[in-house]
Amino acid sequence: MPSTISLRFLSAGVAAAAAASAAVIWTTACGSEKPVIDRNAVLRGLADDVIVPSWKNLESSAQVLEDASGKLCAGPTDAALQSARAAWRQSRNAWFEGWAFHFGPAMDMDAKTRLDRSPIDPERIEKDEIGGTHEFSDTYMETLTALKKGFLAVEYVLYDSGQPANVLEKFTGTAGARRCQYLTALAKFNRTTAASIAAKWAPGGGNFANELAAAGNGSARYKLIQNAYDDLMNHNIMVAQKLSNTMLGRPSGLRDGVEPNPKLVDVWRSGTGLDDLRYGLKGLQLLYGGAPSSGAPSLRDLIAERNPEVDKLVTQDFAAAFRAMDDLKTPLHDAVTEDKEKVKTLYAALKAVYTRFQADLASLLGITVSVLEKDND
Repeated sequence: MPSTISLRFLSAGVAAAAAASAAVIWTTACGSEKPVIDRNAVLRGLADDVIVPSWKNLESSAQVLEDASGKLCAGPTDAALQSARAAWRQSRNAWFEGWAFHFGPAMDMDAKTRLDRSPIDPERIEKDEIGGTHEFSDTYMETLTALKKGFLAVEYVLYDSGQPANVLEKFTGTAGARRCQYLTALAKFNRTTAASIAAKWAPGGGNFANELAAAGNGSARYKLIQNAYDDLMNHNIMVAQKLSNTMLGRPSGLRDGVEPNPKLVDVWRSGTGLDDLRYGLKGLQLLYGGAPSSGAPSLRDLIAERNPEVDKLVTQDFAAAFRAMDDLKTPLHDAVTEDKEKVKTLYAALKAVYTRFQADLASLLGITVSVLEKDND
């Protein structure tokens, strides 16, 4: 099963020596040499060494989910069910780790609506899809409402809020065959969506990687290099905001000063809400630190060059948020009611990451911030 991208194991798309030589421009100011990080080189390294592999990773994990779903339907056993669930978790982790890169083609395709609409509608899923007789053709899946497809629809079919034995019973008989058709169609839709976006980024496809890297230097999408940084950073300010305010602040009640509601954790059925937060934060860390093995400059290099103290604070913010996650020993939907103090600590840590992105990083990078402070999702 393909693993999600990590800071240590990202493949390098450019040779380290070439990246290093292109990364730093030396200028003379007042008789002294001062290093200036090439902002296009940062975008090139991010595109080639982080974003393109991220989308390929999602595509690969979606293929594993599709294969595991087929095997479950071919022989509904507890082992096959657990394998399908593991494949779903792996693919969802890849989705959240890549959330930092859901701009450009992903935004154009409205990938969020296609693959991660919340909440879904279980009643209509049971009545219209599992209880229906229509074919789950590619055309049908394209037109199917977002309330009945995507990661959360797959989670519903694989978990259904029941014990494994209860779920397995639903994969038997005539009704089970229909449920299998729906599941495999959902998994295929996830895979084809991921493959389409991966192709749009790939050098051999739409090559949006070059559109980003050539910002202000021939890019049709980004006439000015600042346009690319504004797009990139505003998207990730939004991601940081959603991690804290929506994904944790809402179910915990901390955002609005109300009582916790565990069912507001999107993945309460599988109990993987903390994984969503963890891999979303990993994606922000990848955005910031890049792929060290490539030798290409990163956003972190830009920030450290302009204000080393801010770079230290960003690193501390990430570390504090990961520690707070590690301190939670129960599923997130349970923790919001059973471990309120630790949830409050995590909420504060994620808010600190958001504030750092929205204020310090945006300021140092000259970003025109367009993300609103209030989040009403």
